[in-house]
Amino acid sequence: DRAFGLKMRLWNEGDWMPAVALGIDDIIGTGVYNGEYLVASKNFFGDVDTSIGMGWGRRAGAAQITNPVTLIFPSFKNRVSYFGQAGGADFNAFFHGEKVGIFGGAVWHTPLDGLSLLVEYDSDNYAQERAAGNFTPRSQVNYGITYAVSDEMQLGLDWLYGKTVGGNFALRLEP
Repeated sequence: DRAFGLKMRLWNEGDWMPAVALGIDDIIGTGVYNGEYLVASKNFFGDVDTSIGMGWGRRAGAAQITNPVTLIFPSFKNRVSYFGQAGGADFNAFFHGEKVGIFGGAVWHTPLDGLSLLVEYDSDNYAQERAAGNFTPRSQVNYGITYAVSDEMQLGLDWLYGKTVGGNFALRLEP
């Protein structure tokens, strides 16, 4: 399933204020991965990057709180699950739902040049995958370590969902 998302920065990080962004995932897809989010990010001490956000749709599966939009517009309590043909979208579902999930993470850029440690809390509880018997995470917390070999190359190793080891290799090229 292919998905298309949009993310818009509402304002940049300042001395005291975090950067804030608003995003929509799977905006014109089949709806399998649809969700919206509001996220704030802030750097502390020059070497710790943090983020915390609230999510709707898929991102509202764990660490739930009441959808703050429903306090002003009660009609936003109802979210109709949309699964359809690729290329369609149900714009009336955006930011709807009785609950939102809280997610976040942190990256510590260690004193060792190029080495970073990561931790995240994922609010997607993978309900669709659980129901289909395809995937059942043991934990909402994921951990990772990355090493920037150079400005263009990065290696990573992750512990995901309390049960899976993953790795990655990234190249950045300037065309």
